[in-house]
Amino acid sequence: MVSTAWSGAHDADLVCVLLDAREGIDEEADAILTKLGTVRHEKILVLNKIDLVPREKLLALAKAANDRIAFARTFMVSAPIRRWRR
Repeated sequence: MVSTAWSGAHDADLVCVLLDAREGIDEEADAILTKLGTVRHEKILVLNKIDLVPREKLLALAKAANDRIAFARTFMVSAPIRRWRR
């Protein structure tokens, strides 16, 4: 699934990266940001769960991510993640 997503990223008009603000740029996010550097399309950063992170840490995370990748826009949201039950 991941390789399919990456091949689609090169064909997309826009790529959106969603990061959990609580986790910051962990090993997985670091790998994504590194690989995202090869994608030439417009990129948007979405930081989620901003209500759970102190403002200073949130702003530092936004700066760190934008220093790594030229994101066209950065959005900060607090969207719940729902888990489906069967």
